[in-house]
Amino acid sequence: MNMTSPRPRSSQRPRGAASRRAPGIGGLLSLGVVLAGCGGASDAGDDQDVPSFGGRVTPTTPGSGGSGTTAPLPAGAGNAPATCTPGTAGCGTPETTNPNAPIDQTGNEPIAAACAPGSATCAGNVLQRCDASGSALPPQDCAANGGTCGQVGGVASCVAPACVAGAVSCDGANTISTCAADGSGAAISRCPDGSVCEGAGTCTPVACNAQGLTSFNGGEATVYWFGQGTVNFGDIACGYGIQPGNLNNGDGDAVNGIAAPTLFAAMNTQNFQDAAACGACVEMNYQGRSVNVTIVDECPIGSNPTCTAGHIDLSRGAWNQLTGNAPGTQIFGVNWRYAPCETTGNVTVQLKEPANAYWNEFLVRNHRYPIEKAEVQRDDGSWVEAPRQRYNYFHPPNDDMGTYRVRLTDINGGVIEEQLELAAGNQGGNAQFECQ
Repeated sequence: MNMTSPRPRSSQRPRGAASRRAPGIGGLLSLGVVLAGCGGASDAGDDQDVPSFGGRVTPTTPGSGGSGTTAPLPAGAGNAPATCTPGTAGCGTPETTNPNAPIDQTGNEPIAAACAPGSATCAGNVLQRCDASGSALPPQDCAANGGTCGQVGGVASCVAPACVAGAVSCDGANTISTCAADGSGAAISRCPDGSVCEGAGTCTPVACNAQGLTSFNGGEATVYWFGQGTVNFGDIACGYGIQPGNLNNGDGDAVNGIAAPTLFAAMNTQNFQDAAACGACVEMNYQGRSVNVTIVDECPIGSNPTCTAGHIDLSRGAWNQLTGNAPGTQIFGVNWRYAPCETTGNVTVQLKEPANAYWNEFLVRNHRYPIEKAEVQRDDGSWVEAPRQRYNYFHPPNDDMGTYRVRLTDINGGVIEEQLELAAGNQGGNAQFECQ
């Protein structure tokens, strides 16, 4: 290349002169001058060879016969060889990869993704993650905060502990929650009957409340049977089902779901206390004989003048046991007091409308002591009292049973919680009221 006497800029041939051909349809540029073998500019630097993605254009000369075809420049002095060794001066290397792809630190190879973009996996308790570009994020030790590595919605994640590892607490009124050593979950157990859970999961005995058991001296009693007035033989005042016996004298009359089905009674209006006496048991004493009866009905003062304070109507079975099958229908000088029911089994709860999720009342049966209060749990976890109706069903405010979890408290302060389902029949049956 002769670099000693370049042509002055003013003498350069203007662009568009007849000696330069325009690009052809095939995209190849026909040059009317010889390209410098060193790959520099032609026409003293006006134009430059520019590599393109997909390969380098090979210089050509006009073809013979004025046909406009092109052919490779012949090898010679000052001309680039028709073929060359890639990587040598004046010889380009075709680009076969996207120029926008990232390259490694040597500048030679595209960077391979370190991990699957957006992925997450567990290696024991270590969470390994990959960002959207395929770069690995720093590992996360899930155990550092007491958690574990596991699946959340099908994606590997650090799972927070379900509870404080090894902690013991009250899960309810009479249930204990014991957290596993790894905090993964808690085991629930019940306090023994006659105790409640207090403080840090401690079962505390319930003290008997002697003052809560009403007594009466010098009362009277009469005998009654279903055939006298329970015309449709349906439920009686306390909501329990009945089984009528002899319609003429009451032999065989029975009530479902009580300690002794044939030993039952109807309490006078005053002592019935708007159904508060329902399900309670009364020990009666008369001339050296005694009987324990369950209150299942009301003796209404409005329709029976004998139903004054202290009066109790007895089933035929109870009458026979207390009087020794005495003739007649009325006795005086009876002493009675509330006492624990001689129950077998545990407290049960029955829904009034088991198929109705949006409205319900519930009936409590087979409790050893009278029920003082019933509550239902709302969806937010709070408890609200369900007032007792005169027909002995407990009615939640606004007809809302919430979570269908009920909490029962007896006159001694003993508490039982039961989770109900939308199902017919008796439910619960996991605990019984006791006291010491």
